[in-house]
Amino acid sequence: MIDSVTLAETYYHKVHMIDVNDNEVVGEVGLYESEWDSDDGMPCIGIDGIMYNADEIKSIEIID
Repeated sequence: MIDSVTLAETYYHKVHMIDVNDNEVVGEVGLYESEWDSDDGMPCIGIDGIMYNADEIKSIEIID
């Protein structure tokens, strides 16, 4: 699982992400919610309108 600090650093950046099912996603992170702000108590990000919880992300890197 990716930690909250790493996800926060991706906010407003273009990223290359691999989810736990080995799907690749490239896009801009337009939303970040900490574990305290999210409804399920887990940090999450939104990439091009799709939400990903931290436990769904295998790896993520900023590419811009």
